[in-house]
Formats: sequence, C-alpha cells, structure tokens
Amino acid sequence: MTPAHHRRPHLLVLATIFCTLAILVPTRPAAAQFGFDTLEPADGDKVVSMDLLTADDLIMPGATTHLGVRLRMQPGWHVYWHNPGDSGTQPRIRIKAPESITVGEIAWPRPVIFEGHGETTYGYADEVVLLVPITASKELSPGRITLPVEVEWLVCKRACLMGDATGTVTLTVPRPDDNSLRTRGNRLAEAAGRLPIPMATVPDMAATIVEGDTPDTRRLVLTGSAGDATRIRFIPDLTPGVAAGDGRPVDATLEDGRFRIEVPLRVEPDNALGKPLEAAGLVLFGPAATDRAVSFRIPVKD
Repeated sequence: MTPAHHRRPHLLVLATIFCTLAILVPTRPAAAQFGFDTLEPADGDKVVSMDLLTADDLIMPGATTHLGVRLRMQPGWHVYWHNPGDSGTQPRIRIKAPESITVGEIAWPRPVIFEGHGETTYGYADEVVLLVPITASKELSPGRITLPVEVEWLVCKRACLMGDATGTVTLTVPRPDDNSLRTRGNRLAEAAGRLPIPMATVPDMAATIVEGDTPDTRRLVLTGSAGDATRIRFIPDLTPGVAAGDGRPVDATLEDGRFRIEVPLRVEPDNALGKPLEAAGLVLFGPAATDRAVSFRIPVKD
C-alpha cells in the first residue's frame, strides 16, 4: 500500500477550483512574502502526504470493509470537508474496482472551523483519515484483489495548492475451508470514532422546522442536552435549494444543561437540482477535531 506521487495536467479542473485559485494563489512576489516562493500551484503533494489503510487485510464474500485514505498536512495547512464553506473544495477519491466490488461514498469525519480574513471554511488540519466502504459480492471468488486508488486534494494556508497521489490496496479473499487466515481487528477503529453520530441515536436531541409568517422566516431549531460542552455550534452540510445560516456557523444558547440553536433558513426550490429539499448539518460539541459531533438530515416543505 505504497502511494506514488504523480502530476496530471487535468488535476482538479473544476471551474470552482480555478476560481478559488485565482483568488487564493498569490503571484510570485506576493508568494515570496509568505515564504511560498519555492512552491507552484500544483505542489500540494509537497505539503501533504497520502497513504492508504485498511480495516483488515481480508474481505469476505458478501461483507463490507473499509479503505482509509490518510492525509497528513504540514503545520498550518488544511484540506476541506464535504462542505468546504466559503471557498475550497473537498478531496476526491477514485477507486478502480472490479464488478465484484462495490465502492460506497466517503464517510467524512467531523471537521473543524477555520475563520478569518472575512470567510469561514470547514476542514481538517494536521491529519485526517477519510473512510470509504467497500462491499464484496456474495459470489466473490477466493484469491487476491488489488485496487488502484487515486486521490486529489486542494490544500490551503495563506495560499492554495493542488496535490494528488496514487496507491494500491491488496485484499485477500480466503477460501471457505482456509482457517489459517484470521481477521486482525479493525485498524481503522480510531478513524471511525471521529465520524459524526446520527441524531436518531442520541436520546433527547431533536431537529425541527419552525414555520414563520412567510417562507423566508422559517427556522431550523436544534435542541438537546449540552453535556459538559461549553460551546456548541451548528455547521451546515450541502443541501441544494436550502441555505441554512447563510452557510456560516450558528452558536447555541446554553441554559440549565441544555442547548438551543436557531438557524434561519432560505428555501429556493428552483436551486434544488432535482433533489428533495432538506436541512442538514452537524452539531459540534466543542472546537477540536476529537470533540463529539452529531449529524442530522430532515425534510423541508416547498
């Protein structure tokens, strides 16, 4: 599972990224002022290292395991969450799998909030492990399966750089009568522990839509036990057609051990991209990447 860095001209060609880079990547004289005079816009792999992890070296027919993509950033640099906020873009992972393997969506750990210079973004500093579920078909034959993996990211400090890396993961499908191969436990347990907890599993916590006099005065109301948290904040997920809190964090009020967050909603059905209208996001029980987070997603009436 050794990644090999490489450069591709088509890296992150989305227009949104080029717009971001046009604003955030400084000119050569400006870059020298910030200590970036030796970095080019496509040098993101010089400040971020990538390696691949697996929950176990085995995969059983009909079972699901996880691949972990670990990104390690140099001090001061960060990559982005599923919803990057005011600027940036999320990392992208491509796994080339045979028809007998189904690759799921990335499970995103809770992010931290970056605020400054008039903008708010959400992402990860120091290190993050992005988990991707991999499910084997019940008809998967014994043997070894090698999965090529491509990862692309945008990493920012006072400037933004593009980076990419590739690697491979090899999993063994044991024979039914082979007892010599045993699972080694979940080596991704720590990363899984940083995933947000679904609100449905949290007692005494609720998310409701409160109708106002007009559609523009609707609010999302989040309530529950504050526990030992001294600051609780809401951050929005990506929900086409529904803007929650104008994309910015919303602080909770704390009283008698409970919290309440009121988030203004702006509903624009014409911008829903054919998807159902929803309000979604995270409730963060503290500022650190290791602090608890609860996720939710609820429908919004047109």
